[in-house]
Amino acid sequence: MLYSPPNLENPTSPPPLTGRYLAHNRLDARARARLAADIVNGRISIDASSLTVGQVVRLCRSNKGYVNELRFPDRVKRRQQKKLERIFNAIGPDAQAEACRTIGIERVWSALTAAL
Repeated sequence: MLYSPPNLENPTSPPPLTGRYLAHNRLDARARARLAADIVNGRISIDASSLTVGQVVRLCRSNKGYVNELRFPDRVKRRQQKKLERIFNAIGPDAQAEACRTIGIERVWSALTAAL
């Protein structure tokens, strides 16, 4: 059999929209509103894995820097450590000793040994 009629009882749902489509479509305002209504009503789904960080940030009304801090906490920690090291190296030995006394030698020592 070469031809089979479409199954009208169980129509397939349209494929999920991608972030690329949402960013590059050339729809007028009324069509965009219809698209948004279809998404909200669940008739059209969005492929969340195709959204860029910027698109998700705009949807959530968040900040890209904050999102990246949560996505890459090790990178933020390294940046903070380098900044602290630069500040500590910029001050003289007398100020370094005073900082250790102010912080408490036990806290400084435990932080140093925990890092190793």
